[in-house]
Amino acid sequence: MDEIWQEARKSFAERWVEAGGAGKYVVCNRTDGLGERLRALCNALAIAEFLGLGFKFSWPAGMKDHPQFHAVRPADMTFAADFVAAHQVEIAPGDFSELTKARYTPDALRELAAQSPRGLLVQRDDIREIMDVKAQPDWRQRFRRAFDSLPFCDGAQNAKAHALTLDMPANCVAIHLRAGDIVFGEHRFRNLYSNKVVTYPVAKRLIGYLVEQGKYPLIFGQDSVTCNLLAQRFGVRTATDWLGMPDTDALEAAIADIVLMSRCERILAGNSGFALLAASLSGAVHDNPANLLPPAQTVELIMGDDEIDDTAVALPDLQRAFAFFTAYRLAAKTASSEEKLHMLGRAIHYDRHNAFYRITKACEYIAAGRWKMAESEIERLFQTSYPPRGAMTASELYHMLPPGKARIAEMAPLMKTINRLAARPDAPFANFLLAMTATIQRDPAAADFVARSPAADPANPYYKTLPPGLRQPGL
Repeated sequence: MDEIWQEARKSFAERWVEAGGAGKYVVCNRTDGLGERLRALCNALAIAEFLGLGFKFSWPAGMKDHPQFHAVRPADMTFAADFVAAHQVEIAPGDFSELTKARYTPDALRELAAQSPRGLLVQRDDIREIMDVKAQPDWRQRFRRAFDSLPFCDGAQNAKAHALTLDMPANCVAIHLRAGDIVFGEHRFRNLYSNKVVTYPVAKRLIGYLVEQGKYPLIFGQDSVTCNLLAQRFGVRTATDWLGMPDTDALEAAIADIVLMSRCERILAGNSGFALLAASLSGAVHDNPANLLPPAQTVELIMGDDEIDDTAVALPDLQRAFAFFTAYRLAAKTASSEEKLHMLGRAIHYDRHNAFYRITKACEYIAAGRWKMAESEIERLFQTSYPPRGAMTASELYHMLPPGKARIAEMAPLMKTINRLAARPDAPFANFLLAMTATIQRDPAAADFVARSPAADPANPYYKTLPPGLRQPGL
Protein backbone atom coordinates (compact mmCIF):
# COMPACT_ATOMS: atom_id res chain seq x y z
CA MET A 1 0.00 0.00 0.00
CA ASP A 2 2.88 2.35 0.79
CA GLU A 3 4.21 1.82 -2.75
CA ILE A 4 0.84 2.84 -4.18
CA TRP A 5 0.92 6.05 -2.14
CA GLN A 6 4.45 6.81 -3.25
CA GLU A 7 3.56 6.28 -6.89
CA ALA A 8 0.44 8.44 -6.60
CA ARG A 9 2.45 11.12 -4.80
CA LYS A 10 5.15 11.03 -7.47
CA SER A 11 2.57 11.36 -10.23
CA PHE A 12 1.04 14.44 -8.62
CA ALA A 13 4.41 15.94 -7.70
CA GLU A 14 5.67 15.74 -11.27
CA ARG A 15 2.65 17.66 -12.50
CA TRP A 16 3.02 20.32 -9.80
CA VAL A 17 6.70 20.88 -10.60
CA GLU A 18 6.19 20.95 -14.36
CA ALA A 19 3.19 23.25 -14.19
CA GLY A 20 4.70 25.54 -11.57
CA GLY A 21 7.06 26.97 -14.15
CA ALA A 22 4.11 28.35 -16.10
CA GLY A 23 3.29 30.58 -13.11
CA LYS A 24 -0.33 29.48 -12.81
CA TYR A 25 -1.66 27.54 -9.89
CA VAL A 26 -4.78 26.04 -8.40
CA VAL A 27 -4.78 27.42 -4.86
CA CYS A 28 -6.73 26.02 -1.91
CA ASN A 29 -7.75 28.44 0.81
CA ARG A 30 -9.88 27.09 3.66
CA THR A 31 -9.86 28.21 7.28
CA ASP A 32 -12.29 25.96 9.19
CA GLY A 33 -12.20 22.35 10.47
CA LEU A 34 -9.97 19.51 9.31
CA GLY A 35 -12.60 17.64 7.31
CA GLU A 36 -13.59 20.69 5.28
CA ARG A 37 -9.96 21.70 4.77
CA LEU A 38 -8.97 18.28 3.47
CA ARG A 39 -11.99 18.11 1.15
CA ALA A 40 -11.13 21.49 -0.39
CA LEU A 41 -7.45 20.50 -0.57
CA CYS A 42 -8.27 17.30 -2.47
CA ASN A 43 -10.57 19.25 -4.79
CA ALA A 44 -7.75 21.66 -5.60
CA LEU A 45 -5.27 18.82 -6.17
CA ALA A 46 -7.68 16.99 -8.46
CA ILE A 47 -8.37 20.15 -10.49
CA ALA A 48 -4.65 20.95 -10.70
CA GLU A 49 -3.95 17.47 -12.04
CA PHE A 50 -6.80 17.72 -14.56
CA LEU A 51 -5.66 21.12 -15.87
CA GLY A 52 -1.93 20.48 -15.65
CA LEU A 53 -1.44 23.50 -13.39
CA GLY A 54 0.72 23.93 -10.32
CA PHE A 55 -0.72 23.60 -6.82
CA LYS A 56 -0.48 25.79 -3.73
CA PHE A 57 -2.38 25.90 -0.46
CA SER A 58 -2.80 28.15 2.55
CA TRP A 59 -3.23 26.62 6.01
CA PRO A 60 -3.98 28.96 8.92
CA ALA A 61 -2.31 27.64 12.06
CA GLY A 62 -5.40 26.35 13.86
CA MET A 63 -8.88 26.96 15.18
CA LYS A 64 -8.72 30.04 17.39
CA ASP A 65 -11.93 29.18 19.26
CA HIS A 66 -11.96 26.02 21.38
CA PRO A 67 -9.02 24.27 19.70
CA GLN A 68 -9.53 21.29 22.02
CA PHE A 69 -12.50 20.29 19.86
CA HIS A 70 -10.57 20.31 16.58
CA ALA A 71 -7.75 18.32 15.00
CA VAL A 72 -6.35 21.26 12.99
CA ARG A 73 -2.61 21.63 13.51
CA PRO A 74 -0.08 23.89 11.77
CA ALA A 75 0.82 22.71 8.29
CA ASP A 76 4.30 21.57 9.30
CA MET A 77 2.74 19.36 11.99
CA THR A 78 0.15 17.96 9.55
CA PHE A 79 2.11 17.25 6.36
CA ALA A 80 5.63 16.22 5.39
CA ALA A 81 8.16 19.03 5.54
CA ASP A 82 9.05 18.95 1.82
CA PHE A 83 5.39 19.18 0.83
CA VAL A 84 4.86 22.21 3.06
CA ALA A 85 8.04 23.92 1.87
CA ALA A 86 7.08 23.46 -1.78
CA HIS A 87 3.39 24.31 -1.69
CA GLN A 88 2.28 26.33 1.35
CA VAL A 89 1.74 30.03 0.65
CA GLU A 90 0.12 33.08 2.13
CA ILE A 91 -2.27 34.26 -0.56
CA ALA A 92 -4.45 37.20 -1.37
CA PRO A 93 -7.63 35.46 -2.60
CA GLY A 94 -8.44 38.38 -4.90
CA ASP A 95 -5.45 37.51 -7.05
CA PHE A 96 -7.13 34.32 -8.29
CA SER A 97 -10.37 33.44 -10.09
CA GLU A 98 -12.55 31.70 -7.52
CA LEU A 99 -14.49 28.58 -8.48
CA THR A 100 -18.05 29.27 -7.37
CA LYS A 101 -21.13 27.05 -7.34
CA ALA A 102 -21.24 27.09 -11.14
CA ARG A 103 -20.68 23.35 -11.70
CA TYR A 104 -18.14 23.88 -14.42
CA THR A 105 -17.88 21.58 -17.40
CA PRO A 106 -14.32 20.57 -18.39
CA ASP A 107 -14.31 23.14 -21.21
CA ALA A 108 -15.60 25.92 -18.97
CA LEU A 109 -12.96 25.07 -16.38
CA ARG A 110 -10.18 25.21 -18.98
CA GLU A 111 -11.49 28.54 -20.30
CA LEU A 112 -11.60 30.09 -16.83
CA ALA A 113 -8.05 28.91 -16.14
CA ALA A 114 -6.84 30.37 -19.44
CA GLN A 115 -8.42 33.75 -18.71
CA SER A 116 -7.12 34.00 -15.15
CA PRO A 117 -3.72 35.71 -14.89
CA ARG A 118 -2.56 33.77 -11.83
CA GLY A 119 -4.82 30.70 -11.62
CA LEU A 120 -7.84 29.37 -9.79
CA LEU A 121 -8.94 29.60 -6.17
CA VAL A 122 -10.74 26.64 -4.56
CA GLN A 123 -12.59 27.29 -1.32
CA ARG A 124 -15.53 24.91 -1.77
CA ASP A 125 -15.38 21.60 0.04
CA ASP A 126 -17.99 19.82 -2.10
CA ILE A 127 -16.68 18.95 -5.57
CA ARG A 128 -20.27 18.56 -6.81
CA GLU A 129 -20.86 22.28 -6.21
CA ILE A 130 -18.06 23.41 -8.47
CA MET A 131 -17.67 20.63 -11.05
CA ASP A 132 -20.14 19.05 -13.44
CA VAL A 133 -19.53 15.49 -12.28
CA LYS A 134 -21.81 14.10 -14.99
CA ALA A 135 -19.75 15.72 -17.73
CA GLN A 136 -16.53 14.44 -16.13
CA PRO A 137 -17.44 11.20 -14.29
CA ASP A 138 -13.94 10.43 -13.02
CA TRP A 139 -13.85 13.25 -10.45
CA ARG A 140 -14.31 10.79 -7.56
CA GLN A 141 -11.32 8.75 -8.69
CA ARG A 142 -9.28 11.93 -9.06
CA PHE A 143 -10.38 13.02 -5.57
CA ARG A 144 -9.31 9.68 -4.08
CA ARG A 145 -5.97 9.82 -5.85
CA ALA A 146 -5.43 13.28 -4.46
CA PHE A 147 -6.11 12.11 -0.90
CA ASP A 148 -3.88 9.05 -1.30
CA SER A 149 -1.09 11.27 -2.58
CA LEU A 150 -1.14 13.62 0.42
CA PRO A 151 2.12 13.22 2.35
CA PHE A 152 0.94 13.47 5.93
CA CYS A 153 3.41 13.73 8.80
CA ASP A 154 4.80 10.42 10.02
CA GLY A 155 2.31 9.92 12.85
CA ALA A 156 -0.75 10.65 10.69
CA GLN A 157 0.64 8.57 7.83
CA ASN A 158 1.10 5.61 10.17
CA ALA A 159 -2.42 6.04 11.51
CA LYS A 160 -3.74 6.09 7.95
CA ALA A 161 -1.87 2.88 7.10
CA HIS A 162 -3.14 1.20 10.27
CA ALA A 163 -6.77 2.06 9.45
CA LEU A 164 -6.34 0.66 5.94
CA THR A 165 -4.99 -2.70 7.10
CA LEU A 166 -7.47 -3.52 9.86
CA ASP A 167 -10.03 -6.27 9.23
CA MET A 168 -13.53 -4.82 9.04
CA PRO A 169 -16.69 -6.43 10.41
CA ALA A 170 -19.12 -7.71 7.81
CA ASN A 171 -21.99 -5.39 6.87
CA CYS A 172 -20.32 -2.50 8.67
CA VAL A 173 -22.21 0.80 8.87
CA ALA A 174 -20.58 3.90 10.33
CA ILE A 175 -22.62 6.12 12.62
CA HIS A 176 -20.88 9.43 13.32
CA LEU A 177 -21.89 11.29 16.47
CA ARG A 178 -20.43 14.77 16.01
CA ALA A 179 -20.31 16.70 19.28
CA GLY A 180 -17.31 18.92 20.05
CA ASP A 181 -17.92 22.65 20.06
CA ILE A 182 -21.53 22.25 18.85
CA VAL A 183 -22.66 20.32 21.94
CA PHE A 184 -19.97 21.23 24.47
CA GLY A 185 -18.44 24.49 23.21
CA GLU A 186 -19.34 27.94 21.93
CA HIS A 187 -21.55 26.81 19.05
CA ARG A 188 -24.21 25.65 21.48
CA PHE A 189 -24.86 29.35 22.09
CA ARG A 190 -26.40 29.62 18.62
CA ASN A 191 -28.33 27.48 16.18
CA LEU A 192 -25.74 27.54 13.43
CA TYR A 193 -24.36 24.00 13.01
CA SER A 194 -27.05 21.88 14.65
CA ASN A 195 -27.52 19.81 11.49
CA LYS A 196 -24.11 18.20 12.07
CA VAL A 197 -25.21 16.50 15.30
CA VAL A 198 -27.18 13.28 15.86
CA THR A 199 -28.87 13.38 19.26
CA TYR A 200 -28.60 10.49 21.72
CA PRO A 201 -32.24 9.28 21.35
CA VAL A 202 -31.96 9.31 17.55
CA ALA A 203 -28.62 7.47 17.70
CA LYS A 204 -30.23 4.79 19.87
CA ARG A 205 -33.03 4.34 17.35
CA LEU A 206 -30.65 4.12 14.40
CA ILE A 207 -28.23 1.71 16.05
CA GLY A 208 -31.05 -0.51 17.26
CA TYR A 209 -32.52 -0.63 13.77
CA LEU A 210 -29.17 -1.50 12.19
CA VAL A 211 -28.63 -4.35 14.64
CA GLU A 212 -32.11 -5.68 13.87
CA GLN A 213 -31.24 -5.63 10.15
CA GLY A 214 -28.10 -7.71 10.67
CA LYS A 215 -25.73 -4.77 10.20
CA TYR A 216 -22.75 -3.92 12.40
CA PRO A 217 -22.84 -0.31 13.59
CA LEU A 218 -19.37 1.12 14.19
CA ILE A 219 -19.69 4.23 16.36
CA PHE A 220 -17.49 7.25 15.61
CA GLY A 221 -17.45 10.39 17.72
CA GLN A 222 -15.60 12.86 19.93
CA ASP A 223 -17.72 12.30 23.02
CA SER A 224 -16.28 9.02 24.31
CA VAL A 225 -18.76 8.82 27.21
CA THR A 226 -21.80 8.85 24.92
CA CYS A 227 -20.17 6.61 22.29
CA ASN A 228 -19.17 4.02 24.89
CA LEU A 229 -22.62 4.16 26.47
CA LEU A 230 -24.25 3.29 23.14
CA ALA A 231 -21.66 0.63 22.29
CA GLN A 232 -22.21 -1.16 25.60
CA ARG A 233 -25.98 -0.94 25.28
CA PHE A 234 -26.04 -2.65 21.88
CA GLY A 235 -23.00 -4.91 22.18
CA VAL A 236 -21.05 -3.21 19.39
CA ARG A 237 -17.79 -1.24 19.38
CA THR A 238 -16.59 2.28 18.91
CA ALA A 239 -14.13 3.21 16.17
CA THR A 240 -11.63 4.19 18.86
CA ASP A 241 -11.84 0.72 20.37
CA TRP A 242 -11.67 -0.97 16.96
CA LEU A 243 -8.58 1.00 15.94
CA GLY A 244 -6.77 0.21 19.19
CA MET A 245 -4.47 3.24 19.03
CA PRO A 246 -4.44 4.60 22.62
CA ASP A 247 -1.40 6.87 22.24
CA THR A 248 -2.44 8.83 19.16
CA ASP A 249 -2.89 12.58 19.14
CA ALA A 250 -6.00 14.35 17.81
CA LEU A 251 -4.72 14.61 14.23
CA GLU A 252 -3.65 10.97 14.02
CA ALA A 253 -6.98 9.82 15.48
CA ALA A 254 -8.88 12.02 13.00
CA ILE A 255 -7.03 10.66 9.95
CA ALA A 256 -7.52 7.08 11.17
CA ASP A 257 -11.24 7.74 11.72
CA ILE A 258 -11.68 9.22 8.24
CA VAL A 259 -9.99 6.27 6.55
CA LEU A 260 -11.81 3.68 8.68
CA MET A 261 -15.14 5.38 8.05
CA SER A 262 -14.48 5.35 4.30
CA ARG A 263 -14.26 1.55 4.45
CA CYS A 264 -17.82 1.18 5.77
CA GLU A 265 -20.59 0.34 3.33
CA ARG A 266 -22.80 3.17 4.56
CA ILE A 267 -22.32 6.28 6.68
CA LEU A 268 -25.04 7.69 8.92
CA ALA A 269 -24.05 11.19 9.96
CA GLY A 270 -25.15 14.78 10.03
CA ASN A 271 -23.65 17.38 7.73
CA SER A 272 -20.15 16.69 9.04
CA GLY A 273 -16.98 17.38 7.05
CA PHE A 274 -15.38 14.18 8.39
CA ALA A 275 -18.25 12.00 7.23
CA LEU A 276 -18.59 13.74 3.87
CA LEU A 277 -14.86 13.36 3.25
CA ALA A 278 -15.01 9.65 4.05
CA ALA A 279 -17.99 9.18 1.71
CA SER A 280 -16.19 11.08 -1.07
CA LEU A 281 -13.15 8.81 -0.75
CA SER A 282 -15.01 5.54 -1.18
CA GLY A 283 -18.35 6.31 -2.74
CA ALA A 284 -20.09 4.97 0.37
CA VAL A 285 -23.68 6.10 0.78
CA HIS A 286 -23.94 9.04 3.17
CA ASP A 287 -27.33 9.37 4.84
CA ASN A 288 -28.20 12.28 7.09
CA PRO A 289 -30.58 11.02 9.82
CA ALA A 290 -32.44 14.33 9.52
CA ASN A 291 -33.52 13.15 6.06
CA LEU A 292 -34.42 9.64 7.25
CA LEU A 293 -36.68 10.60 10.14
CA PRO A 294 -39.50 13.16 9.83
CA PRO A 295 -39.14 16.02 12.33
CA ALA A 296 -42.25 14.93 14.23
CA GLN A 297 -40.80 11.46 14.72
CA THR A 298 -37.49 12.89 15.93
CA VAL A 299 -39.32 15.08 18.44
CA GLU A 300 -41.31 12.06 19.61
CA LEU A 301 -38.12 10.00 20.03
CA ILE A 302 -36.47 12.71 22.12
CA MET A 303 -39.40 13.61 24.33
CA GLY A 304 -40.39 9.97 24.81
CA ASP A 305 -36.91 8.74 25.70
CA ASP A 306 -36.81 7.36 29.25
CA GLU A 307 -33.07 7.94 29.59
CA ILE A 308 -32.80 11.53 28.44
CA ASP A 309 -34.07 12.78 31.83
CA ASP A 310 -32.66 9.90 33.89
CA THR A 311 -29.55 11.11 35.69
CA ALA A 312 -28.71 7.52 36.66
CA VAL A 313 -27.70 7.08 33.02
CA ALA A 314 -24.13 8.30 32.44
CA LEU A 315 -25.09 10.71 29.68
CA PRO A 316 -23.39 14.15 29.76
CA ASP A 317 -25.78 16.91 30.75
CA LEU A 318 -24.92 18.98 27.68
CA GLN A 319 -25.98 16.06 25.47
CA ARG A 320 -29.34 16.08 27.26
CA ALA A 321 -29.64 19.85 26.84
CA PHE A 322 -28.81 19.69 23.14
CA ALA A 323 -31.39 16.95 22.59
CA PHE A 324 -34.15 18.98 24.24
CA PHE A 325 -33.23 22.09 22.27
CA THR A 326 -33.25 20.01 19.07
CA ALA A 327 -36.78 18.89 19.92
CA TYR A 328 -37.78 22.54 20.40
CA ARG A 329 -36.14 23.59 17.13
CA LEU A 330 -37.93 20.90 15.16
CA ALA A 331 -41.29 21.52 16.83
CA ALA A 332 -41.12 25.33 16.86
CA LYS A 333 -43.86 25.71 14.24
CA THR A 334 -46.13 22.86 15.32
CA ALA A 335 -46.01 22.47 19.11
CA SER A 336 -48.14 24.42 21.57
CA SER A 337 -46.65 27.26 23.57
CA GLU A 338 -46.57 25.14 26.74
CA GLU A 339 -44.87 22.26 24.94
CA LYS A 340 -42.18 24.54 23.55
CA LEU A 341 -41.61 26.20 26.92
CA HIS A 342 -41.27 22.76 28.50
CA MET A 343 -38.63 21.69 25.95
CA LEU A 344 -36.67 24.90 26.48
CA GLY A 345 -37.01 24.58 30.23
CA ARG A 346 -35.47 21.10 30.16
CA ALA A 347 -32.65 22.35 27.91
CA ILE A 348 -31.92 25.18 30.36
CA HIS A 349 -32.07 22.76 33.30
CA TYR A 350 -29.10 20.85 31.87
CA ASP A 351 -27.25 23.89 30.47
CA ARG A 352 -28.11 26.77 32.78
CA HIS A 353 -25.21 28.88 31.54
CA ASN A 354 -26.64 29.01 28.01
CA ALA A 355 -27.82 32.56 27.35
CA PHE A 356 -29.11 31.60 23.90
CA TYR A 357 -31.60 29.13 25.38
CA ARG A 358 -32.85 31.71 27.90
CA ILE A 359 -33.29 34.41 25.26
CA THR A 360 -35.16 31.93 23.07
CA LYS A 361 -37.42 31.04 25.99
CA ALA A 362 -38.06 34.74 26.67
CA CYS A 363 -39.14 35.12 23.05
CA GLU A 364 -41.61 32.26 23.46
CA TYR A 365 -43.08 34.04 26.47
CA ILE A 366 -43.38 37.24 24.45
CA ALA A 367 -45.10 35.36 21.61
CA ALA A 368 -47.62 34.07 24.16
CA GLY A 369 -48.17 37.58 25.57
CA ARG A 370 -46.61 36.65 28.90
CA TRP A 371 -44.57 39.83 29.27
CA LYS A 372 -43.61 39.57 32.93
CA MET A 373 -42.37 36.00 32.51
CA ALA A 374 -40.27 37.11 29.54
CA GLU A 375 -38.69 39.96 31.50
CA SER A 376 -38.07 37.60 34.42
CA GLU A 377 -36.30 35.13 32.09
CA ILE A 378 -34.01 37.86 30.76
CA GLU A 379 -33.25 39.06 34.28
CA ARG A 380 -32.10 35.53 35.13
CA LEU A 381 -29.39 35.93 32.50
CA PHE A 382 -27.72 38.39 34.87
CA GLN A 383 -28.49 36.50 38.07
CA THR A 384 -27.35 33.04 37.06
CA SER A 385 -23.89 32.11 38.26
CA TYR A 386 -21.51 32.13 35.32
CA PRO A 387 -18.16 30.86 36.52
CA PRO A 388 -15.64 32.13 37.19
CA ARG A 389 -16.99 35.68 37.50
CA GLY A 390 -20.18 34.92 39.43
CA ALA A 391 -22.54 36.81 37.08
CA MET A 392 -23.03 37.03 33.36
CA THR A 393 -20.96 39.74 31.76
CA ALA A 394 -20.97 41.22 28.30
CA SER A 395 -18.33 38.69 27.31
CA GLU A 396 -20.86 35.89 27.79
CA LEU A 397 -22.97 37.48 25.10
CA TYR A 398 -19.90 37.98 22.96
CA HIS A 399 -19.75 34.19 22.66
CA MET A 400 -23.31 34.19 21.40
CA LEU A 401 -23.23 37.40 19.38
CA PRO A 402 -19.78 37.87 17.87
CA PRO A 403 -19.64 40.52 15.15
CA GLY A 404 -20.36 39.10 11.74
CA LYS A 405 -23.19 39.35 9.24
CA ALA A 406 -24.19 35.69 9.48
CA ARG A 407 -24.40 35.70 13.27
CA ILE A 408 -26.22 39.03 13.39
CA ALA A 409 -28.72 37.85 10.80
CA GLU A 410 -29.30 34.69 12.82
CA MET A 411 -30.02 36.60 16.02
CA ALA A 412 -32.03 39.41 14.40
CA PRO A 413 -35.46 37.71 14.73
CA LEU A 414 -34.86 37.08 18.44
CA MET A 415 -33.71 40.65 19.05
CA LYS A 416 -36.69 41.99 17.13
CA THR A 417 -38.97 40.05 19.46
CA ILE A 418 -37.11 41.25 22.55
CA ASN A 419 -37.54 44.83 21.25
CA ARG A 420 -41.31 44.46 21.66
CA LEU A 421 -40.75 43.80 25.35
CA ALA A 422 -38.07 46.47 25.79
CA ALA A 423 -40.53 49.13 24.68
CA ARG A 424 -42.49 48.55 27.91
CA PRO A 425 -41.56 50.68 30.95
CA ASP A 426 -41.53 47.62 33.24
CA ALA A 427 -38.88 45.76 31.19
CA PRO A 428 -35.49 47.30 32.03
CA PHE A 429 -33.57 44.05 31.55
CA ALA A 430 -34.94 43.53 28.06
CA ASN A 431 -33.77 47.06 27.27
CA PHE A 432 -30.38 46.32 28.80
CA LEU A 433 -30.04 43.14 26.73
CA LEU A 434 -30.73 45.08 23.56
CA ALA A 435 -28.16 47.69 24.57
CA MET A 436 -25.53 45.00 25.09
CA THR A 437 -26.45 43.41 21.79
CA ALA A 438 -26.11 46.71 19.96
CA THR A 439 -22.71 47.17 21.57
CA ILE A 440 -21.51 43.73 20.57
CA GLN A 441 -22.75 44.15 17.03
CA ARG A 442 -20.86 47.49 16.84
CA ASP A 443 -23.97 49.52 16.20
CA PRO A 444 -22.92 53.20 15.93
CA ALA A 445 -25.87 54.14 18.12
CA ALA A 446 -24.93 51.63 20.85
CA ALA A 447 -23.57 54.18 23.32
CA ASP A 448 -26.69 56.34 23.07
CA PHE A 449 -28.86 53.23 23.38
CA VAL A 450 -27.08 52.25 26.59
CA ALA A 451 -27.39 55.75 28.01
CA ARG A 452 -31.15 55.67 27.50
CA SER A 453 -31.60 52.19 28.99
CA PRO A 454 -33.38 52.06 32.38
CA ALA A 455 -31.15 49.11 33.27
CA ALA A 456 -28.04 51.22 32.67
CA ASP A 457 -28.59 53.21 35.84
CA PRO A 458 -25.30 53.16 37.79
CA ALA A 459 -27.26 51.91 40.79
CA ASN A 460 -28.10 48.75 38.88
CA PRO A 461 -25.51 46.11 39.84
CA TYR A 462 -25.56 44.66 36.33
CA TYR A 463 -24.58 48.00 34.83
CA LYS A 464 -21.00 47.10 35.68
CA THR A 465 -21.13 44.17 33.29
CA LEU A 466 -21.09 46.60 30.37
CA PRO A 467 -17.80 47.14 28.53
CA PRO A 468 -15.92 49.94 30.38
CA GLY A 469 -16.10 52.33 27.42
CA LEU A 470 -19.89 52.47 27.68
CA ARG A 471 -20.10 53.15 31.40
CA GLN A 472 -20.28 56.56 32.98
CA PRO A 473 -16.85 57.92 34.02
CA GLY A 474 -15.60 56.51 37.30
CA LEU A 475 -17.62 53.27 37.17
